[in-house]
Amino acid sequence: MTMRALLAVALLPVLADGKALELNQKNFKAAMEGKNAFLFFMAPWCGHCTKMAPDWEKLGKHFSNTPNVVIGKVDCTQAEAVCSEYGARGYPTLKYVKGGRTEDYNGGRSFSDLKRHVESALDPRPPCSLESKEACPPKDLKVLEESEQMSKAERSAKTKEVEADIVAKRKEAVELEKAAKELAHQLELIKLGGAK
Repeated sequence: MTMRALLAVALLPVLADGKALELNQKNFKAAMEGKNAFLFFMAPWCGHCTKMAPDWEKLGKHFSNTPNVVIGKVDCTQAEAVCSEYGARGYPTLKYVKGGRTEDYNGGRSFSDLKRHVESALDPRPPCSLESKEACPPKDLKVLEESEQMSKAERSAKTKEVEADIVAKRKEAVELEKAAKELAHQLELIKLGGAK
C-alpha cells in the first residue's frame, strides 16, 4: 500500500465531518493534490480568526460534498512550515489555489462573500454520482457503472468486501505508524553514537 493511499485512509474521518478540513504538515500535500482550495491561515490566539471561524466552518460544511475543492484551515502555531511556504505572516491570512497557482484573497469575510468567491474563482463541481456522472473521474466512473450493473445481492457482497478492506488498511496504517516510530527511535540512537 502506498503512503498516499494510507494518508487517504487516515483522512477519511476528517473529511467526513462536514466542516473545514484541518490541514497540518502531515496531511497538507495529500489533501491538496489535484484540487482547488481556499485556505484560512490562523492562530488560536488571534481575535479576528476566532470571530471569522464560524463563517469559515459554515463554508466548509457548504462545500463538503464538492470533491474538487478543499476548504482548509491551517493552525500556524502547529504547521509553521506550511504557513511559511504560503507566506502567511499575519492572521488571518486567506489564500486560494487554482490550478496550482496561489493568490491572496482580499475580499469580504462574511459567509456570503466567501461562498461567492469559491463559486466564482474555484470551479466547484458536484460530487460523482448517478445523477452527475460527468463529474466523475474515469476511475470512479468505472466503479459507478460496474455497480449499476450489479444485482442487490452482488452489491451487498461487494460493499461488505470493501468495508473489510478499509478495516484491514486502517489496521495496516496503525502497524506502519508503529514501525515508523520504532525506526525513528533507532535512527536517534544511531545518531547518538557519533562519528569515529
